[in-house]
Amino acid sequence: LALWDIPGETLREFKPDLTRTSQWEEVPDIGAAKELYQALCAESDKFIARHGYVREEGKYRVVERNRDTVVVFCHGGFGLTWLSHLLQLPLALVWSGFWLAPSSVTTVVFDERSVDFATPRVLAWGDTGHMTQAGLRVPESKYEKPNVFTDKPRPSGIKSNFF
Repeated sequence: LALWDIPGETLREFKPDLTRTSQWEEVPDIGAAKELYQALCAESDKFIARHGYVREEGKYRVVERNRDTVVVFCHGGFGLTWLSHLLQLPLALVWSGFWLAPSSVTTVVFDERSVDFATPRVLAWGDTGHMTQAGLRVPESKYEKPNVFTDKPRPSGIKSNFF
């Protein structure tokens, strides 16, 4: 089981609810990813700073306005991890509550509602409209164990009932 496929019901049993801080102690096995997550966060902030936004306590100071389109191609696990940082959501809950289809498009803007700060805002998450328009389907899983709920194929990364 990949860390980004932790069953959601497992994480939703924690009381009080998981936070960005408590997840490292509460969720089994996720602690091993903490250093890697922190490194990703640090590199993310450097990358975003090169585009004019410097992170300060979860929001981004606008150092230089930027209207460029930046495109990043990555694995779904990396994408979910990065989005959890950008949106300040607990990593474990993003891993278990969201899914990115292979070849999907996620659109994030840095929403500038003041002259000083911008915050990441998701306009589309895991969109596959371009694939549908081209007559393509989300790829079926070729490496996952058989689905115990149905014999229908399912996209990579989906563990149970899909259609």
